[in-house]
Amino acid sequence: MLFVGLIESRAGTSVAGESLEALRLQLEGELARCAAAVGRPLSEQATATERVARATALAMLGETIRARETLEPCAAEHLGACLLTASIYQDERDYAKSAQWYQKALAMTDMKREAEQAERDAGRLRAFEGIAFAARATRDFAASESTYRRALGELPEHAALLHYRLGQHYAAVGDAAAAVAAFDRAAAADRSAYGDLVAGEIRRLRQTTPACLPWGR
Repeated sequence: MLFVGLIESRAGTSVAGESLEALRLQLEGELARCAAAVGRPLSEQATATERVARATALAMLGETIRARETLEPCAAEHLGACLLTASIYQDERDYAKSAQWYQKALAMTDMKREAEQAERDAGRLRAFEGIAFAARATRDFAASESTYRRALGELPEHAALLHYRLGQHYAAVGDAAAAVAAFDRAAAADRSAYGDLVAGEIRRLRQTTPACLPWGR
């Protein structure tokens, strides 16, 4: 299975303190629950939340077309359904449609009330990340960078993650010095969460592009 393969591709024998075998068992159990869930008919009167749950299970099983069809009745009005639709298109490598749906999600968050600020910010973060990913995947590197920078301006509470994403962006496009600077800012913003991740990223950059890194890195 795809997810098991991804886990097995990680270096070492554990992830986040859990053995690969334990993670494999958890994943197989989750996939079994998904298979059981999608085997039950979905009511035509199903709520958007129920449709998102069903589509999530279908997507995990690789049934992306059925997942999108499940979301169609509510994707244009429900933020979670809209974001999941965008994510599914991204998994299918249809980056143009993925970006379109992430843009729709951004527009939806503009209409959220003040009381829904947490949901709004989480939705905007996912949308910005998706738009930037799609831009880089289609080699529009300037648009990808500008999207991350816009996100940094609008969502300063997520600065550590966004600087880390910028670092990954610069590393992917071959700008090692800019990548190191962005990774350093991520670690400075939240060392407990990003210190080890940044050290690993810089170590990989040192191995692949040693001449491009500042002295002492």
